[in-house]
Amino acid sequence: MYGYSEISIGNTYTLRRGFGSQTFSTNLPFVYPATSSDIDMNVPYRAFVAMGGPWWSVQVGRDRLSWGNGVTGNLFLGDNLKYHNMARFTAFGTSYKYTFVTSFFPYPDAYWGKRVVDQGTNAGEATSDGIFMFMAHRLEWRMFHDKVGFTLTEGIMYQNKASSLDLRVLSPAVIYHDLYIRSNANSLLGLELDWTPWVHFNIYGQVVMDEFAASNELVGTGAINPNAMGYLLGLRFERPVGTAGVVAKASLEAAYTDPYLYLRDDGDYTQDSYGLGYVVALREFHVDNDFFYHTTFLGYRYGCDAIVFNLNGGLKQFGKWSVEGNGFFMIHGTHDAFTAWTRIGRDDDNTSPTTSHQTMNFNDSDAQTTRNAASYTMVVGIKGNYTFTSHLNLFCQTDYLKIWNWQNSKGSETDDLQVTVGVTYSL
Repeated sequence: MYGYSEISIGNTYTLRRGFGSQTFSTNLPFVYPATSSDIDMNVPYRAFVAMGGPWWSVQVGRDRLSWGNGVTGNLFLGDNLKYHNMARFTAFGTSYKYTFVTSFFPYPDAYWGKRVVDQGTNAGEATSDGIFMFMAHRLEWRMFHDKVGFTLTEGIMYQNKASSLDLRVLSPAVIYHDLYIRSNANSLLGLELDWTPWVHFNIYGQVVMDEFAASNELVGTGAINPNAMGYLLGLRFERPVGTAGVVAKASLEAAYTDPYLYLRDDGDYTQDSYGLGYVVALREFHVDNDFFYHTTFLGYRYGCDAIVFNLNGGLKQFGKWSVEGNGFFMIHGTHDAFTAWTRIGRDDDNTSPTTSHQTMNFNDSDAQTTRNAASYTMVVGIKGNYTFTSHLNLFCQTDYLKIWNWQNSKGSETDDLQVTVGVTYSL
């Protein structure tokens, strides 16, 4: 049994004046352009207690979570959240692993439909009313002499405005989809497979199913619920080079998400009300600006309505130096985290990327008139680090970013050159 807590002193980076929002900035407190009010007041991001034995473990507290081996992100549970307020139970053997996890978030009443401050950060109310919870169980197997890995994951987002919890949903083995409590829960199914056909080379893939419309699920005059699926495929290569401990690595990854993946409103998009999707928020306090709710997708970091390609390669000598290059390209349609999930018809504007915003958007009332094109994002970068001593390390990264049809507005362009230089010292 053990406990862990990590307390940091620095400037926040997710709020309006946070680290990275100025032409020049640093994470050092009180160093220009930061002021005393920019100090991050939301720590700790990691604080938990845990216990375990030879075949099991239990963890309760605040920590990061991520499921999968994706480079650009993972479809079921991504690493783009700074922390989860969570509880996790794990049981495992030599070739299998079972995980049951719960994670709690602010109730959407506090920020849904509120004014967008910047880049998904929403001004909201300081409230803890209502339960909004993610829960999932995950089964992992290693097979065929550890050459093949297979994972099956099912989860739900559960909400109750009265802050009551139906204890039946806490079953660690039930099929969540078959609870049929649509007003309180939305299920998500995930499959993962990775295969190592020969040494140094791995193929991996992920599929998530948020909504799948069967042919008999007709609504009204023949319209049916839009499909909401996501797919990710990657190739990864890594092997030693020479005898000096140098390793060469490379990866190629592609991902596709449907326009309505992770989304669901109440079924009547003419009402200003939220549904039950896989969009969550972290509540943050800022000295000058009160409370903010930083919203993000619980799964893939780029959310719905996206097509992503990423190429990466580099060299590394363990404990001494590394250099790495990366090329990223994304096509993103007009849908975002606040787009209403609607009964628009299975084949009606349900292929990514969308080029017009036909439905309501809870946090951008102008979306239907201003979003008229898919955006194209390209990022090319190089980074490296060098370890001078066992205590001192220097790192540097340079990226060039270019966006066509910026903010999904046809003909609008923007670009940026971003340079990061830093040093770490550890005792």
